Amino acid sequence: MTDYAIELEKQLNFLENSASLIDAGKSDEAVRLAVTLRVIFHQTAASTSLLTHLGESNPNMLATGTPMGPKTYGEGGLTMARATGTGTGVIAEVRAKLGDGPPTSRIIPFEQWWPETIYRRGDLITTRRSLVLAAANKDGGAHIDDLPANYEQLKVGLWALHTPQNPELRLSDQWAQTLRQIAYEVLNTRDILKLAGRSFLS
Repeated sequence: MTDYAIELEKQLNFLENSASLIDAGKSDEAVRLAVTLRVIFHQTAASTSLLTHLGESNPNMLATGTPMGPKTYGEGGLTMARATGTGTGVIAEVRAKLGDGPPTSRIIPFEQWWPETIYRRGDLITTRRSLVLAAANKDGGAHIDDLPANYEQLKVGLWALHTPQNPELRLSDQWAQTLRQIAYEVLNTRDILKLAGRSFLS
């Protein structure tokens, strides 16, 4: 008989390993991170999530972004753009917020966390769910297919740095760093850690 708590611990280890690789600059690892998130959370008629196997379909989740209203456009604050001047120019990057930045953390039910809007540009809306499933199902995590428009938007990059040397330098790691931040949320969610038999040190 499958011990689903042990299986969850294995998936959390996968998340930690993928997060470390992303932090080391291996952005493509984010698609494998997305597959792990899909295994834990994605419930359909044809596929049972690990949460469902554990009998916990609506745990309380850590959310680190700012809630976006139905008319709010822009980013929900899961990532930060940073530019650093050097002797030869400017180094710019998008990074997962992790535990830095303004204190916007909330504890919300999974049923609110998973479909919560984290980016809205024009008519394109991205949620945690849509980002995870696009990376896992379309971008080589488990399958390869045409990318959804909202996901392509994140791949191109929502932010640009304007300098004399680079009139518009797109910061294109938004998609990977956002997935990295989602992993941070999961790995710091008490209810998830308890299901895996882990202790939580605040």
